[in-house]
Amino acid sequence: MSINKLILSTACASLLGVFTFQDDAHAYRNTFGTLDHDRCAIFDDSERPEVSLPYGSGHPMVDFFVPDRSKGSPTPDVWTGDSISVATGLPTYHKGHLGGNVWYITDGVYQIMVIVGRSEVIVVDAPPSIGMDLNAGPFGSEVNVTIPEIVAEITDNPITKLIYSHSHFDHIGAAGVIKEAYPDVLIIAQKLTKEQLEVGSRNPNFLQPRPMTALPDVPLPDTFFFKQRNLAIGTRGTRLELRYMGPAHEPGNIFIYQPNEKILMVIDIVFPRLSPFELLALAEDTGSYLRAYDQILEYDFEMLIAGHLNALGDRADVMEAKTYMQDILANSKTALNPFDPLDPNTFPIGIAGPTFFGTFVDAAFVPGPEQTVDPANGLGVFSLYLNQAACKCANLTLNPETTPSGVDWRTQIGTADVNTVSHCWKMIETLRVEPGFDP
Repeated sequence: MSINKLILSTACASLLGVFTFQDDAHAYRNTFGTLDHDRCAIFDDSERPEVSLPYGSGHPMVDFFVPDRSKGSPTPDVWTGDSISVATGLPTYHKGHLGGNVWYITDGVYQIMVIVGRSEVIVVDAPPSIGMDLNAGPFGSEVNVTIPEIVAEITDNPITKLIYSHSHFDHIGAAGVIKEAYPDVLIIAQKLTKEQLEVGSRNPNFLQPRPMTALPDVPLPDTFFFKQRNLAIGTRGTRLELRYMGPAHEPGNIFIYQPNEKILMVIDIVFPRLSPFELLALAEDTGSYLRAYDQILEYDFEMLIAGHLNALGDRADVMEAKTYMQDILANSKTALNPFDPLDPNTFPIGIAGPTFFGTFVDAAFVPGPEQTVDPANGLGVFSLYLNQAACKCANLTLNPETTPSGVDWRTQIGTADVNTVSHCWKMIETLRVEPGFDP
């Protein structure tokens, strides 16, 4: 054995206890082994018999548990859609009246807003999955009902305006279907949304799941605005307020507000009673994403259309989601604190030399002392280092005894056991590299 290997294996033994996270570990194992094998370096003794220490003990199973409060209402068994799934015998969508002239439509995965005027209809967003029987086959079936057809179940008025909340195809990929049904529809978006659609492919047919029949290209907006635009609806002073508050999810995503009924629509920020989709719902600007929670709370709203699944939200849901993000931010900072390499009770996250990184990979991934990391793979080693920091943050967040709020997020919100580690990774990397980020 070379002297370097001896040094690494000796150091490895002193650090094994650090990498096990025995008491604060609350995530990322399922019955198939590790859910995030490459990210969290969590193993069972049975999987690594050569490791004598309790490597990974104390890690509850990831069971994809969703609290009843996170499942949303109404459930498909009482949905109001006229189209019936060939697989389940239940409606494939739900159209719900929210009060006044405001409706929403959901397929249980996506949501849109519909505002009915005296002689017109305004639709916000057009996800391709709405109207598709998602239970038929591995990728869904042919579209058996379109958004215009669903709107026609609500009113005989034509769709005269279509608003894009942002440019992502999973939310506007069926806009061409509306355009085909109503060629004179006026499509409105924020300027940056229009610019993103102009420079890229507008073919939405790479989405999965998706209908087997091709969707038309997403049409470009006919008109755009910069900061704010108000739309009058009918003759009774009803209006719809569109505002751009910054790139909370991506450049161009907007807030849509109907003040008469106190209904707010903001997409891909808050996921009511759920942990957001991975990496802060793919937020392009972490600071703007976190500020969006306070921006939402500045509105006088009672109901939130958040864009995903079938649950609507309220102010309490936004406050809860904000607390969850505050916990992740605080625990990300903890995971990035410098460490004492001679103290096995401190987590090894800090800038260190190549010996530390070689030791890190040995301790976390390599089963025997004869194996070491190729020193040329520095980028890979550093990626593992960041992934392990994210794992530490997630374990702190999911343990009510260590997270600042004291909330047991695993049982309070759905998907926290699965998605928290990616939020931690995004937050840690933002703290590490973006100047001035410390909300």
